[in-house]
Amino acid sequence: MSYCVSVRIDVVQGQSEAFRAAITDNALASVEEPTCSRFDVWTDQSEPTVFYLYEVYDDKAGHDAHLATTHFARFDEAVKDLVQSRQIETFSTALVLG
Repeated sequence: MSYCVSVRIDVVQGQSEAFRAAITDNALASVEEPTCSRFDVWTDQSEPTVFYLYEVYDDKAGHDAHLATTHFARFDEAVKDLVQSRQIETFSTALVLG
């Protein structure tokens, strides 16, 4: 059973490019983790300060391990003044097709 994390991040006006650089570094390092099978970053063209993360881990323990990595700590520190708000939801696999 997989563990999914969905995050909506509202970035401070004018800070989208700085946030994009930080999340790119974090995402690239995250997919190298043994329990992370997906780390997507999405934006809405009409709302350039809103980012959506879609992360899939083998289980909750895998996500917990992700939160303890050096690259996540570096990301969290880099964006602390760039993020206006975060909304986090987590899910477990019910059905996957494809």
